[in-house]
Amino acid sequence: MFYLLSTKNGIGFELWGSYEDLSSLYDSFDGLWNNEEYLHKPDFKSRDSIIGSMLYEIRKAFQGNRLEREGSHFHLNSTPYFGCQISWVDGLFFLHAIRYNTRYFQTNKFQLAYLLQLEFWLEKAMYSYDPVGAVNLSHYITSGIDASNECLYIYMRRINLDYFLLNGGKKAFRQLPKLLKKACFGTVEYSAYKVELKKEAKKLNTIASDLELDDDNFDYDSVKW
Repeated sequence: MFYLLSTKNGIGFELWGSYEDLSSLYDSFDGLWNNEEYLHKPDFKSRDSIIGSMLYEIRKAFQGNRLEREGSHFHLNSTPYFGCQISWVDGLFFLHAIRYNTRYFQTNKFQLAYLLQLEFWLEKAMYSYDPVGAVNLSHYITSGIDASNECLYIYMRRINLDYFLLNGGKKAFRQLPKLLKKACFGTVEYSAYKVELKKEAKKLNTIASDLELDDDNFDYDSVKW
């Protein structure tokens, strides 16, 4: 069984499991993204970028290229357990991207079971870190984020960077729900960022969904998880 634990500094969560646990989790989302029929559509392309980013980390984990320990955090045994660190923002956007794609692709109980387990463990990890902050943040597990947004990927990266800049801790954790308003259709923050992206795209003679976040000045390796 895979499981999630909050990171020490509250930047996100650690995803842990045996090789079989994580490889099965990875395989469960096969068929829910990277479909050639839809890759030409900006909103699908944006969701694929989000899904692919997290699945990349999961794959690197069970291949032994991220975190590793003997046994799980709950049972002492000699089975190797593998893990990776994911930000709250990346995890939430991943869930919304996958769930939105289930509208277009056929799903089975195997896939839905893993999706529900992810939701369960993500909420549990939030509350284990800070019950007060989790009350508002946990609502974003199943609602709020507009996964139909063709610029969803850059929205995720912008919010993630803004969160990292708060340097973690419970104070930052409790501000995350406010930052996530930017991803909610109909909010002032959502509309303002969409206008900003369209202006930048026009300036560069491209479309908003093809823009890249200018975060070269931020050292992601310095983040204290």
